[in-house]
Amino acid sequence: MDALARWRILRLHIEDAIPLTTLARDTGVGLRTLHRWKKNYLAGGIDSLRPVTRTEVASPGVV
Repeated sequence: MDALARWRILRLHIEDAIPLTTLARDTGVGLRTLHRWKKNYLAGGIDSLRPVTRTEVASPGVV
């Protein structure tokens, strides 16, 4: 799922105040995942919702 697809789901909480528990139930995305997406979004906007590869996690800053 790309950043835009994640935003389409998270936007329902951010802009329309739909509870994350409702989104988790209706979309099949885990509640912890939605909390993580929200935290990332609030820290860095839509760009921070892009998926992070295992390589990026294992070697931050190395390209």
